[in-house]
Amino acid sequence: MKFSHITTLAFSALACAGLAQAQQAGGPELIVHVQFDKAQEILKVTSCTGDTFQFTDRRDGSQKAATPKDTKIFYIDTPKDLVEAEEAFRGNELAAARKQLAAVKSKYAMYNALPGNPSTKAALMELECAVRMQDWAAVRMLANSFPKFDLLKGEELALVEAARIAGMITDDPGCAGTISKAYKFLSEKKKEAFRNMPTDKYAWVCYARGRSLANGLGDSVPADKVDTMHEAVDLLCQCVMASRGKNPELVEDALSRSIDLLVAAPGVKEAMGKLRGNITKKTWEEAPFDLRDAVAMAKIYRTVVAPKGKNKNADALCKLFYNATPDRSKGNKAEGENKPKK
Repeated sequence: MKFSHITTLAFSALACAGLAQAQQAGGPELIVHVQFDKAQEILKVTSCTGDTFQFTDRRDGSQKAATPKDTKIFYIDTPKDLVEAEEAFRGNELAAARKQLAAVKSKYAMYNALPGNPSTKAALMELECAVRMQDWAAVRMLANSFPKFDLLKGEELALVEAARIAGMITDDPGCAGTISKAYKFLSEKKKEAFRNMPTDKYAWVCYARGRSLANGLGDSVPADKVDTMHEAVDLLCQCVMASRGKNPELVEDALSRSIDLLVAAPGVKEAMGKLRGNITKKTWEEAPFDLRDAVAMAKIYRTVVAPKGKNKNADALCKLFYNATPDRSKGNKAEGENKPKK
């Protein structure tokens, strides 16, 4: 099919009108480094429709349009307001950072089809803030309405998929089944996202699975739920290990929940009462494994993770800590070991 000259002119006029309207509407300025042919250029971009960005040619002042596919190099400078939001985020000022990131996400939304754009970067960090703040309703809303989700790849896609599972957390025991199905679907049907998931984001998935299994177990775990309790503790501990120094809020909560679950195991509270004031190598070795694990976790919780944490069992458990391998060459006794009676 051939177009007449009049038709071609009409399309050209419409395109120019659209470009002019976009320029007139304008938007926040972005500094973009590009290379079209040989030399690299720095462009001031003030408008974008889809992945087509508009800029002023510095050589002749004309208005031009291009897409990232037209370039050999395409890189967006991080704007000042995003830098400030990132600093708040890295400084663990999560509430302030979340507010700033939401503003950046909205301000630069017209550019969210461009690779490396500040709107998407802000949206990802905003989502991470919500996870660390354990605001699961916000996580659910942000993850399920993520802008230009279909353009995400690699670790960015994996982060949102991990957050979608974390966003399913509720205090309802029924959420365990929902999260288990979502995890199975992610690992089997979304293998690219699962394979590219950074370990600290996989920690979110472990936390969600472990916490959901713990729902409803209460302060006294029934004998027929002990296996479920152990699975929950294992997953929460995987969250601690996979976080690798990140997710400090989730790590503290996961370890605290693990301690409480082990204390709620059958026979543990009774054993705590018997062991108190009578800690020797023999009595320690005869104590239930769940109690010994709880004591070890409490020691880590109180000395490494959360010295001022609010876990109600940590202090009592730490008093039961028994170091089975003291340095006898210096005359040291095992921690918690009583002096022999005269």
